[in-house]
Amino acid sequence: MGATMPECQKEKTEILAKVSASLKSLSALRDIEAKTVLVHAGDEHQPLAYLKSGKAYITDSGNNKLALVGPGSWLGQLDKSAPFPFGAVAADSCQISLVEAEKVGDLPPDLLRAAGAGLARLSGQIAERQRQLAEKYNNRANYLSSYITDTIGVRQTDIVLRQALGDYIKGLPALPSYIDRLMSLLQDEKSCVSDIVAVASEDPSMVTDILKAVNSSFYGLPGHVEDFQRAVVLLGLDEIFRIAVKTGFRGIFPDTEEVRAQQNHALSVSRFAFDLAKAYNIPKASVASIAGMLHGIGTTIVYAMKEDNLKLGSVLAVFDQSKIGSLLLRTWNFPEAIWRSVQYHEYPEFAAPAAVPENVRMQVAVVGLAHMCDEYLTAQEGQRVYDAFAEQYLKLIGSRETSIQDLFNKVLLPSLKKNGYKIPSALDENIKTKDEKQQEGHQP
Repeated sequence: MGATMPECQKEKTEILAKVSASLKSLSALRDIEAKTVLVHAGDEHQPLAYLKSGKAYITDSGNNKLALVGPGSWLGQLDKSAPFPFGAVAADSCQISLVEAEKVGDLPPDLLRAAGAGLARLSGQIAERQRQLAEKYNNRANYLSSYITDTIGVRQTDIVLRQALGDYIKGLPALPSYIDRLMSLLQDEKSCVSDIVAVASEDPSMVTDILKAVNSSFYGLPGHVEDFQRAVVLLGLDEIFRIAVKTGFRGIFPDTEEVRAQQNHALSVSRFAFDLAKAYNIPKASVASIAGMLHGIGTTIVYAMKEDNLKLGSVLAVFDQSKIGSLLLRTWNFPEAIWRSVQYHEYPEFAAPAAVPENVRMQVAVVGLAHMCDEYLTAQEGQRVYDAFAEQYLKLIGSRETSIQDLFNKVLLPSLKKNGYKIPSALDENIKTKDEKQQEGHQP
C-alpha cells in the first residue's frame, strides 16, 4: 500500500529540510519579495536556485508566464554549457537558496542528481504547457478561418443590392414613439415608475402584452395581476422595454418562424447582457440590455426581405448583417452607443478587443459574451460556438472565468435562477433543456 497523504507530506518536509541543510554551506537562505526576478532567461551566468517556500512563475524570454512552481523546485542553470532557457519570478514572498554558477560544481553528488531530476521534470512541464498554448492558438486560428467561411462569407458590394437595401430600410415604418421615450427613461437614473406607466399606457397592445406576460405561468406570481402599474413594478423597466420592442416589431416585420426565433434569441441576449453588466459593475447596464435586444435586427431585416423577395433576400444574406442593423438604428435615430454596439457585436467571435472602437469596446464585450452564452445554451450536439477570443473579452470585463461554459454556469445561471420570475419563457425552456442534458451526461 502506498504512503498516506500525511506520510507524503512528512516525507516532502524532510526532503526540503535535508536539501536546505546541505545548501547552507554554499548559499545563505534569502527572503525574496513578490515580483522579484530570480533567474533571467538564457543568462550565461545564471545561478542555481532552490525554492524552499513560496511560489514562483516560470517565464519565457518575453516574460510570458508558462508555469507556477512551489516549494522544492529547482530553477536556473546546472550546466554552464547549457543555460536554463527560461526565467523565474517570485509569485509571492518566498525563501530561496541561490548557488552561484561557479559554485554549482561544489554541490554534493546527491544534490546534483536531485537538481538535475528537478530541472528535467520542470522542462517537461514547460514543454507540455507550450504544446497546449500552441494548440490553443492554432485552434483560435482555425476558429477564425471557420467563422469567416461559415458566417461572414464574401461581402457583396453590388451597387444595385445596396440601393435595394437602402430603399427597403427607408420604406420600413418607424418604431412607435413610445419606444424612444422608454429608451430615454431606461438611461435616466431619475426616472420613476409613474413615468414608465404613463409612456407604456399609450399603446393598448403593449398594455395587453405586459399584463399577459406578468400573469404567464413561468413567472410563478401568486394571484392574478390586473393593475398595470403593479405589473410594471414586478417586471422592471428593462423587461418592459423588451416587451415594448417586441410589440413594436410586430407591426413592422413578418410573423414567421425565423423572425420569432431571432426575437427569442434577442430576448435572451438582452437578459444576459444586463445581468453580466450588473455582475461586473459595468456602467450603463441598460445600454447593454438595449444593444442586446437589438443586436440581431440586421438578421431580422434579411428574413423580412426574403419574405418579400426570395431571390433578393438570399443574396442579401451574405451582407454584413451587423452593419445592416446599425444602418436601420441610425435611420431610426437611436443613440450612437446603441447602433455602434450593434455594428460591432460580432467582433468578439473573430477578433481581439483591440479591433473594437474604444468608446464601445466594453458594451460590445458584454453583448458579444451574452451572445456566446446563448449560443452555448442552445447549441446542438456537435455545433460550434465561436469563442476563440472569449478569454480576452472575459478579462476585459473583469471576469475570473476563462470559458463561456464557466461564465454561464457560474455567473449567469445562478443570477437567472435567483430572479426566475424575470426569465423570458423561451430562455427558461432552453435552461431546463440544458440542465436535463447535463444531468444525463450528454454534454459537459
